[in-house]
Amino acid sequence: MENDRLRNRADDLLYELVYQTGGTYIADLRFTKKEQALKLLSRKKEVYIQQYGEAAFQEVNAYVQGAVKI
Repeated sequence: MENDRLRNRADDLLYELVYQTGGTYIADLRFTKKEQALKLLSRKKEVYIQQYGEAAFQEVNAYVQGAVKI
């Protein structure tokens, strides 16, 4: 149950970043919109952590940096 909740929060944050960067696909966050996504994650870190949780933020940040697959 907790893993499902984390997955949902991470997914919500991914979709928020896609929307905020003007991308079309989640993969855009790693490739065509990577710099923009990383800047948003850095600039809005506290907001995203409060809204989506620390674990979801860390997972999404690692994904955008290319360290993990989601």
